[in-house]
Amino acid sequence: MTASRALRRALAALGVVAVALLLLLAARHVDWRVAWATARRADVMPCALGALCSVASLAAKGVRWWIMLRAVGARALGRAMRATFAGAALNALVVAQ
Repeated sequence: MTASRALRRALAALGVVAVALLLLLAARHVDWRVAWATARRADVMPCALGALCSVASLAAKGVRWWIMLRAVGARALGRAMRATFAGAALNALVVAQ
């Protein structure tokens, strides 16, 4: 393994650990009893419809990225979709967007 690859892996691992620690710190301030009680009382259909709309919106965004990136030689739709969903997930976790 080259030194640059090892450095990239170490930085990626450090990033994962940092995000996990930040999540644990944030989770300490959640009143979990209230959160679970609220989730149990939630109406399933609006929640499911919202989740479906969110996933469809992200999928459309991934396709748009793929269309734009094809102009510069990127041919893999799957890679564009994975990057779009990963970016959205990270954006949801990071406090300062």
